[in-house]
Amino acid sequence: MSTRPFIDVFRQIESGILLDELADRQKEILEAVRHTHKKGTLTITLSYTPEGNGQVSIEADIKAKAPKMPRGRTLFFITPEANLERNDPRQTEMELRTVPVEPLTHIKKVS
Repeated sequence: MSTRPFIDVFRQIESGILLDELADRQKEILEAVRHTHKKGTLTITLSYTPEGNGQVSIEADIKAKAPKMPRGRTLFFITPEANLERNDPRQTEMELRTVPVEPLTHIKKVS
């Protein structure tokens, strides 16, 4: 008797739910790998427990490790009172206003 292909048994573990979950975890990892350009891992552990009379139960465990997206940093200024502010408290504020734009009334042709 030849050895049954592993994938045939693998398809039957948890009635196929394991394969669906693996596909979902793989997709999550691949999306993170594409965005971060860092590696991810997917580890599948199968535990075989004898159940007597030529029977065995298989329990699966999945560990997915997607690379983490880099987080940004935010720069703050420390005030003399030891508070944090986004604007430099030593710099004076400039009062900005909107300048009205007048439509062009005539166009000059330059040769």
